[in-house]
Amino acid sequence: MLSQNVPADNLRPPSNPLLAAALQAAGWGWKVFPCHDVANGACSCGDQHCKRPGKHPRLKGWAFFATSDPIKLHVWWNKWPAANLAIRTGQASGVWVIDVDDDEAHVALCTWELTKGPLPRTLVARTPRGGWHYYFHCPQGTVILNRVRVGGVNIDVRGERGYVLIPPSRGLRGAYRWEGSVPC
Repeated sequence: MLSQNVPADNLRPPSNPLLAAALQAAGWGWKVFPCHDVANGACSCGDQHCKRPGKHPRLKGWAFFATSDPIKLHVWWNKWPAANLAIRTGQASGVWVIDVDDDEAHVALCTWELTKGPLPRTLVARTPRGGWHYYFHCPQGTVILNRVRVGGVNIDVRGERGYVLIPPSRGLRGAYRWEGSVPC
């Protein structure tokens, strides 16, 4: 039985690319939730001094509410059609992410690969600021913790109790986009 909040005709293939992407990510088993969006150079949260425009959750308790349920995703993106989308990282979605924020960090990652061996080929997204998100399978029972500035450069790890925005979310500088599998 369908939720009373979502008429059956709202479950047809979505014309909203954000909802379509949320449903695709949910189909991969990722736990999805809505984040604020950016319009006219400002965050939809209404805070003129927002430090993370378009990058923070619309839901308090986002980690609890993140879901793969298509009905819930329809409800959220019908309510907030421009909402950016994020996935909960770690065991919940079975994925963890290396977030490489700039060219210096990318050089550091490539240098690490030259000395330690290559990272597995994996799904990669480009961020609006020109960085990269490298997505990796999170083995069952393995806890990968969030870390910032790994190696003293702008490389972050998003694991348990973390999240990342995924394409086609938009920031102040443009959209996230899938790049495929990209080696150094």
